[in-house]
Amino acid sequence: MCKTIIIYGSTTGNCESIASAIEKNLKSKGLQTTLKNVANTSVNELFDYDLILLGSSTWGDGGLQDDFIEFDKSLSSTNLSNKKVAIFGVGNTGWPNFCGSVDTLETSIQTTGAILVGKSLRVDVDLDRNELEEWVEQIIS
Repeated sequence: MCKTIIIYGSTTGNCESIASAIEKNLKSKGLQTTLKNVANTSVNELFDYDLILLGSSTWGDGGLQDDFIEFDKSLSSTNLSNKKVAIFGVGNTGWPNFCGSVDTLETSIQTTGAILVGKSLRVDVDLDRNELEEWVEQIIS
């Protein structure tokens, strides 16, 4: 069975809500799934999982959510060779660097040796349930 962890960083609750919807969807497909706030997560925990999902809201002109900043620094120097990782983020298309946090996390993951699965999910404030289901199917196949 594929052990999955979803790690999210959320200030206003939008990214947490998306992470919870992803968790529900994955569990409905029979995946063993753990949901954690990045503020309470160590990069060392990632080694215990087969599939790692990272999600952050975007702040200012493309920045990571505050709690994700230190985690991202640790992530960049972690060897996750052959681990599967998918990324999601929430932003607002009104800002020039829409979902810039996703770009940051993608860059960090590339330095770890992990395998990015699927196209990253970029949510414009409100989640489209069909888009979420399609994304989940993409990352678990």
